[in-house]
Amino acid sequence: MESVVLVRDVMTSDVKTARPDDTLREIIQKMVKFHIGSVVVVQEKRPVGIDIFRVFDTLNDARNMETAIRTVRKVGRHAQGTICYTISPVHTARSYVRVAKELTRLVCDQILHPISRQHCSVSLRNSMALCRDH
Repeated sequence: MESVVLVRDVMTSDVKTARPDDTLREIIQKMVKFHIGSVVVVQEKRPVGIDIFRVFDTLNDARNMETAIRTVRKVGRHAQGTICYTISPVHTARSYVRVAKELTRLVCDQILHPISRQHCSVSLRNSMALCRDH
């Protein structure tokens, strides 16, 4: 059974934005200043240009990523399945290969190298449940 998570329960109210005519230097400086991994590009108060969605689960459970990946693909956007890296007795090379195979089954457009759990938590605080690329 699919669990229902409401966006309002995981979103941030302090979203950092950029304009299409901002320079990359300005956006990078903003991201460094606020310790965030992404910004939302807006034009006339509407988001534009969000085509790539980085989907991850800090527990590396593909079942928790499935709905997001399928939804992103359904609306014609690029879904990046991402593996979170941590050190523990259960997180082995074999376990990461298993997650990569599960993400392949979900037809991700791209499977990203492991990102650290610290990066995941920063992204969650600053850009909702999905890490979004600019």
